[in-house]
Amino acid sequence: MTCFTGVGILKDTIDLFGGIRFRYMNPFDMVGMRLLLDACAETLETLRLHPTDPRGKELSPSGLRVLTGDFTGVSSIRDFDLSRNRFLQTLEVTAHGIVCALCQAGSLGPATGPFAYALSTITSPAFTEVAVFYQDYDFFGVVHSWPDFSILHPLSPGHIAEEVSCFDRRFKVFREMRKIRGFQLVLCADTWDGVGEYTVGVLKQAVAAEKVKTRFDGTFLEPLVIHRDRVLCSFLILL
Repeated sequence: MTCFTGVGILKDTIDLFGGIRFRYMNPFDMVGMRLLLDACAETLETLRLHPTDPRGKELSPSGLRVLTGDFTGVSSIRDFDLSRNRFLQTLEVTAHGIVCALCQAGSLGPATGPFAYALSTITSPAFTEVAVFYQDYDFFGVVHSWPDFSILHPLSPGHIAEEVSCFDRRFKVFREMRKIRGFQLVLCADTWDGVGEYTVGVLKQAVAAEKVKTRFDGTFLEPLVIHRDRVLCSFLILL
């Protein structure tokens, strides 16, 4: 969808085919975001909010063309009003995106950030979960290896504890978001099978540490931890 450079041609395409019926969208730096969300008001079930480039790395200031509160270089925060999407079930975000949201929020606090805004507009009775995707580069103990693979770099128990402690601030963000609207938090290790056990283990330790501190005292349900095997996903895409 990034090939569209004007709303007019996108609208003409939608009209030509009698509408569009996307159930899943992953918008990135896309013209006509508001038009797409409205066109899929009766079908969209999963929306991925990804205010970074496709590799999960933060864009340079010249590439991002930032305006305060923007998700991307061409989309305003107001474009992510989800009140018309009546069958939305899941918001997907990236771990790096949460960090970007924290940076954007600044002194105003994470509750005023872009993800919080999207949550505040949801009216769909089907909405149940926020899934946070953690990729290989989100873990200290995972090293990227050529050509497109990752290997495990053994860490000492002290370094693993340090990595787990980094989740503390993100849980505070999730708590603030949960006050805006209820949801089940799902932490997904979207990693290669060879490092899956380690990445899932780190996420489970982070959840266990948070449980000891807060016991998830009614603020939100205990997060679920899952693994999505990138090898299997790549194979299914090829099919």
